[in-house]
Amino acid sequence: MVYNWDFVEPLMRAGLDLFAENFKRSRPCDFLFTGMAKRAGAAGEVALQRLMLAKGVYDEACECHKNPWDSKMALKAAVLMLRSCELFDLFHTNVFPDLYRWPLIARAQLFSFYYRPFVDPKAVARLFHPDGRFRAEDLRYPLCLRGRTVFQFYAVTYFMVEFDEGRRDSISPPGPFQPDGYKRYWGRPNPARLVVREMVAALDPSDLSTPSSKSGNTVLMDGILLWREKLQCRYQRYCRRRRWKYLMRSVLRYWLEDLKESGQNLEEYGEAEAAAFRRREHVASRLTWPPRANGVKGSAEGGYRWKGFKYGPRPADWDLIWEWDPLVEELAGEFGACIEETPLALPGAWVEDDGDGSEEQFAKHKFFNHLGIIPVRI
Repeated sequence: MVYNWDFVEPLMRAGLDLFAENFKRSRPCDFLFTGMAKRAGAAGEVALQRLMLAKGVYDEACECHKNPWDSKMALKAAVLMLRSCELFDLFHTNVFPDLYRWPLIARAQLFSFYYRPFVDPKAVARLFHPDGRFRAEDLRYPLCLRGRTVFQFYAVTYFMVEFDEGRRDSISPPGPFQPDGYKRYWGRPNPARLVVREMVAALDPSDLSTPSSKSGNTVLMDGILLWREKLQCRYQRYCRRRRWKYLMRSVLRYWLEDLKESGQNLEEYGEAEAAAFRRREHVASRLTWPPRANGVKGSAEGGYRWKGFKYGPRPADWDLIWEWDPLVEELAGEFGACIEETPLALPGAWVEDDGDGSEEQFAKHKFFNHLGIIPVRI
């Protein structure tokens, strides 16, 4: 009932205290940020935020200039303003009137706090200019985040989101007993893909394969290394079921489909990525499967190293080239030799009885005497 707009709206107009805390230190305004915003619809959400502005919920956020993450309420307002152009105008007028005076890096970082299923690509573009159009000079602006440009920073966020989408698709569709929220987000188009498509359309083809000034890797190479790190966190699931190749191939396909929709020539892009990989071939030592950690190189279920790309004019022509790592075979051979050739010594094994079997006779054997073992005669 607390998420019902028709129930809460009269209470707010009657003077509901949005900041009253219960025994769990949660407030009504916290519920309005989560469940209510998802269920009110586009028009209802705008009306909801107008009421919250009138109640002074965002007064604290209005005092945070040029840095929205100085305040919890300012950060929530920055996230909400990316859900639609109507909300963007509402918060721009009432909470962040000096938005376009902020440094470009501060505006670009707002996208990292967005709530993925509800972001509006047009609202994201309006972070840069009021007309909602991306410009190449803005996307090439260098950020102080590992030497990435604005576009490279957005692309890393894109790869993180797309990995989660591909992981969900690789499991199974939601069954009849899954929660409603799980069903609602299943198959929902990722808005980050629409944002990247508009960005790529504003850039030159050479911008896609430009290496980062710090890591020296292209956007795609950084994305692939990021997938490997995420797969390492779920090593048991994807190694045992052998789904890691399928998952990485599917996320690569998403990226290529978006480039194709933006008018890019995938064959020329593949040549540029392959050339960049040859210049940075040592990066392949960082991408092995299974993951190498704690000094253990590979496992009995695999030992693959990334060796490059297969590419073509269509997304279906692309794939990652994997090669068996000989270090895994070498380690397995050494381990097997140790198992087969090591003698097995068991204390208390059969001892020839040269005397009459008395305890004094057994005590002459220094090995048993040292261990304090007194054999028992049967």
